[in-house]
Amino acid sequence: MPQVAERLLKSRPVLIVIGRVVDLAGDLVDAFNAQDRRAMIDVADLYDPEIPAVENKPYVARIREIRTVWQEELAEEMKSIRNAPDDKAEPAE
Repeated sequence: MPQVAERLLKSRPVLIVIGRVVDLAGDLVDAFNAQDRRAMIDVADLYDPEIPAVENKPYVARIREIRTVWQEELAEEMKSIRNAPDDKAEPAE
């Protein structure tokens, strides 16, 4: 049993890093979902369920018009998330 405890203690830093990566991934997913929601709202007035999206010229034109801005905003948000200080870091021993 002491070997198990020792192995767990040795693996603790790895588990902490994995937890941080999972948290970061969740934050990035949240940022993408928020941007995607905003994008859908921006084009909602042009969406027509009776017309296939690729055949809806005003809808496609609006997406092409503003997608660069969406992509830039999302890239900045994700960069900000990745570069944010790690507030869950353990204090040095």
